[in-house]
Amino acid sequence: MDFFPPPYSLPVIPSDVYIALCVTATLATISALTTFGTLVAVAYQYLQGHRNHADQLLIPILQLLLVDFIQAVGLSLSWHWARRGEILAPTALCTLQGALINYGDVANALCILSIALETMYRYTYRRRPSLWVDYSIAFAIFCIACIMTIIGPIQHGKVYYVRTSVVVSISSNHFYDSLLIP
Repeated sequence: MDFFPPPYSLPVIPSDVYIALCVTATLATISALTTFGTLVAVAYQYLQGHRNHADQLLIPILQLLLVDFIQAVGLSLSWHWARRGEILAPTALCTLQGALINYGDVANALCILSIALETMYRYTYRRRPSLWVDYSIAFAIFCIACIMTIIGPIQHGKVYYVRTSVVVSISSNHFYDSLLIP
């Protein structure tokens, strides 16, 4: 299989990049573990029958925790590159890592936006949106983030996700595509 030349691949990881890769992977693993624990604890409380309007903000917070967990798992895949001593694109793992990180970026931004809009709505109108609105927004965020994550690889194939620093992300050649700008 042919791999991209540097800087889009890194056939031999220099020691300074290796250290940065290990630090990134370590922090991502810690983040994945702590976020997963928090997600389980909050979801458990929510599912124990506390599904009322007072806990309604837990829906976007749970989604935010899930998105952070997904992104941390994507960054934790850096352990693979550290173990191999190379970051090669295009590969299946390169695409997976890029997609997880991209999904996390997009969905994280949308989750924060939904929390901000819901908070503004609550304080402006002194009302809470109905529960189905929160579930609908959560589903919409999931769908939008998935579409924005897969549209690039569908349009550009294996050249969309490449090594960008110590992780795999969207190629700088496709910056505007990542924003869905023609």
